[in-house]
Amino acid sequence: MVIKIRILDNVNRSRLKSVLQISVSLAVTLLCLFLAFRQISFQQILASSNEINWWIVVLASVMAILAIGLRAWRWQMILKPIKHLQFGKVFNFTMIGFMANNIFPAHAGELVRAYLMGRKTKTGFFSVSSTILIERLFDGVAIIVLLVIIMLFIDGPNWLHYGSIAAAITVLSALLLLGVLASNQSKLRVLLFRLLDLLPKKIKPKVRAKLDAFLYGLNMLKDWNTILPVIALSFLLWLFMGLTVYVILISFPITNYVAINMELLSLTTVILLSLAVIIPSSPGYIGVTQLVFITTFGLFTDPETIDGIVKSYILNGSIIFNFTQYLPVTILGIILLFKEGLSFKSLNVKKKSMTSKTLPTKVEIASE
Repeated sequence: MVIKIRILDNVNRSRLKSVLQISVSLAVTLLCLFLAFRQISFQQILASSNEINWWIVVLASVMAILAIGLRAWRWQMILKPIKHLQFGKVFNFTMIGFMANNIFPAHAGELVRAYLMGRKTKTGFFSVSSTILIERLFDGVAIIVLLVIIMLFIDGPNWLHYGSIAAAITVLSALLLLGVLASNQSKLRVLLFRLLDLLPKKIKPKVRAKLDAFLYGLNMLKDWNTILPVIALSFLLWLFMGLTVYVILISFPITNYVAINMELLSLTTVILLSLAVIIPSSPGYIGVTQLVFITTFGLFTDPETIDGIVKSYILNGSIIFNFTQYLPVTILGIILLFKEGLSFKSLNVKKKSMTSKTLPTKVEIASE
């Protein structure tokens, strides 16, 4: 009876947490949409939508897939010290992870990607997780450097300067910490293992095994022959993302109304968007994307003096960006999920498992 009550209590807590998470995400999304669209009429949005070039939508969709291909190539390099995997396999799980990000809240796709890759390739969840953490930190390095360059050309507000400094300190500190932990001779690493002696003997071996697996995934940080190409690919990736935004925005006659550097606007937009996605919002970052597009545009112009039709072009561009980052990736991710012999139902189970307090020691994957 006591066990049943505890199980029900855990279920109710899980449901309450899910409802709260969804409610917060929905509230943030609606607030962002309100702030983005508040000074623009529906008629202006509708009128500017007539300018949409559907070939550009197709091109942006292809570019979204190519960007994930770049991510997969970089991840393959980071994974190499653990296990050499074929590009196709890495691409499949990268796409599945981004599909899960588009469906589940709280970036759960990263955990799904680590879990599925670890199980299907026998590399282990914790080892793969450390490579994804490295991947994100190199993203952070590229983003910070590009942001510093951007700020040489624009007179940004204080929040942008302080935010950049905070992001730089966080990313570089985390990267330095992982670099130290990657060294077998690191005093910090030795201290970490000594702290394990404080744990109860019953759980110590399991925790030690998981820590070993995580640290093993950091091996690429010892090899500059891997680090340098990974850094180069990180910059290439974010410049390519900026190019995607540029292709979308120049399809509208924005420069007919305002003199603006579209290349710099596009790159700034994607860089600020990469920082803004940490805000809890609906899957696909709807609302956050629109607010970032219109806010970034305001950094390059005086929004009060710009005609509403120009703002509607920017917002329509943000909608196209959302659409092309969401629909093609989600559809292809689902196709590749089945290609790998997995099911959508099993993916949902894994998402719940990964976001629970403890990782299961054994979880069955829907198999071929």
